[in-house]
Amino acid sequence: MSKSVFFEISWEVCNMVGGIHTVLASRVAEVQERHGEDRYITIGPDVPRSEGVAPEFRPDIWDPELAASLENHEVSVLMGRWLVPGEPRCLLINQSRLYDRKDEILGTYWEAYGLDSLFGAWDYYDPVLFAHGAGMVIEHIRDRFLLPARQSAIVQAHEWMSAAAILHLQTAAPEIGTVFTTHATMLGRSLAGQRADPNFYQSLPSVDPEVAAKELNVSSKHSMETVAAREADVFTTVSDITALECEHLLKRKPDVILPNGFGARPVSPERRQQAREELFKLAELTTGDQYDRDNTLIFALAGRYEYINKGVDVYLDAASDLGKELESRDGRRVIVYAMLPAGHAEPKRQLWDRAHGASAGAPLRCTHDLVDEANDPITKQLNALGFDNHSGAPVHVVHVPIYLDGTDPLIRQKYWDLPPGADLGVFPSFYEPWGYTPLEAVAFGVPAITTDRAGFGLWVAAQGDSVRTGVRVLKREGVPVAEVRSSLKNALLEFIDLSPKDRESLREASLKSAALTDWSNFMEHYEDAHGRALAAGARRRKEMSMERLSVPSMPTLSSDSSGVFGLFVKPPAKEGELAPPYTRTFMVSNAIPEELQPLQEIASNLWWRWHPEVASLFKRIDPALWFQLEENPHALLDQVKPGRLLDLAMDESYVADVTRLHQEMLEATQTQDPRIAYFCMEFGIAGFLKL
Repeated sequence: MSKSVFFEISWEVCNMVGGIHTVLASRVAEVQERHGEDRYITIGPDVPRSEGVAPEFRPDIWDPELAASLENHEVSVLMGRWLVPGEPRCLLINQSRLYDRKDEILGTYWEAYGLDSLFGAWDYYDPVLFAHGAGMVIEHIRDRFLLPARQSAIVQAHEWMSAAAILHLQTAAPEIGTVFTTHATMLGRSLAGQRADPNFYQSLPSVDPEVAAKELNVSSKHSMETVAAREADVFTTVSDITALECEHLLKRKPDVILPNGFGARPVSPERRQQAREELFKLAELTTGDQYDRDNTLIFALAGRYEYINKGVDVYLDAASDLGKELESRDGRRVIVYAMLPAGHAEPKRQLWDRAHGASAGAPLRCTHDLVDEANDPITKQLNALGFDNHSGAPVHVVHVPIYLDGTDPLIRQKYWDLPPGADLGVFPSFYEPWGYTPLEAVAFGVPAITTDRAGFGLWVAAQGDSVRTGVRVLKREGVPVAEVRSSLKNALLEFIDLSPKDRESLREASLKSAALTDWSNFMEHYEDAHGRALAAGARRRKEMSMERLSVPSMPTLSSDSSGVFGLFVKPPAKEGELAPPYTRTFMVSNAIPEELQPLQEIASNLWWRWHPEVASLFKRIDPALWFQLEENPHALLDQVKPGRLLDLAMDESYVADVTRLHQEMLEATQTQDPRIAYFCMEFGIAGFLKL
């Protein structure tokens, strides 16, 4: 497998959105070790970058020959390096040149796979066109470099945003093995966000996926997921709990489970203390209060801002209950952080002034101005709970609504700089296919709370209890939200009551749990998936015609092996070995007898569609073929057996009908009446004309 080229496609390559970015970035070294640095190519979108955002991409022409061949390609491609550890080779796809072909591309996928894009919008079209463009680029590489070298390849596409590449390659380069990985299902995430049923997974068999997808307005994205899961050689997901979801909602049980790795990232006591102090200072700027470092704990929740799915509602409710419990305890305080990116503007002016020496003023709860603060779920819930962060309150809440990328004028730290300073990570998720944030917490030696609705939660629960693992797993499946709120509050109180020695033991246990998630322990699952994909591609390669395996225009390949495709030079023929055949495509068309020539002119004018007798004229040629071709006269004349046309040319009655109806058409179409075209979704002109 190490000799195969591995293309990995994701919307999150060089484009951090969520946990998939961490999945890919954290295992680059392991992938390069197994495939070779020059046989691993990441592919992501060329998205606009906001000014001041830290770059994740560095231009680098790591293969001049490939770069030159892509200069005039139908999609624009940037060649370079993804700036994560290992700096893998990267191609960024700009799909804008495909916008004019959107309907054509989506129509092709509808006809070939039944992909329903009817109710998609640009948040659907853009990723689909990106993935289609990625597939086209891989096809180009296959034609010019892989085929001449008889080189095998694997494509792994992550999430529905990358899945169109698999659909394109299914027909364009079928000998390439494909893996589709869903890290969550669009429909499952949407259903969970409604929080209609605490027995979410138990109730999945009763869900009609197509009906639910339409009700939740995710039908096109769900359709892409379903089609990709069905068509890929190997279908994978990240946890057993999500596999159950896939089986019911996508109608295919995943072939391989690919748990997400990370590994232990122990930090020095000095770095931990520095991160802790930064969190204290930020809280003091926000609330205007002062905190006793020895008597105050810091709890943190971080991740994507999915209010219900991430358990933010339960987190804040439990924090409110915790505050009431702590009122009777002398001096015990907690800072509750919610690091959840939301639509925001600049740092709050009052907070900014405090940072530059102004007096405290009224306490705040959010570090930045929100775009729609009145409708922000956290703000609304804090108002309902009466959280005002008044001085001396036992529990304060601080919402950080920005991506911590080090470019904010107020918070200069990056995300990885701050988690080590927390005492406890709290992640009471309602829907979490894997759950990177609790894993990231324990990787830094921070004990965590998660739930049995997270893939990581179920995985770590199998390793032992919380004393052994450093992770407390709360029960959420089948449990009413009020009970979850109560159990979380109790778990937080128990942690507060631990001695410093016991909390340190949990830190050590959490690092041991994180060490078990080192990617070296999980890569065997990827090797299993890739091996299956390679085998599927090899089977198709044996069945392919020589025409499909021939290259119309062979490039002049360099013998320099410094570039990745220098390794793909076609080996010279051995002595006595026959040169491979050179093939050309050609087309054979029916010769229409002179007596039936008017049929071609009739077929070229849709006038015949409104005259049943004319339609019957075509049907009489070959009724079964006429039906099979959806009443397409041109296709019929091209595909009917030549002998049948000769027979009809000798049929005087049939020829007379052809002549008469042809004359009627000429007379009818010579008039210059006003012409009106009417198109409606419910009615069509002919079956072969797709609206």
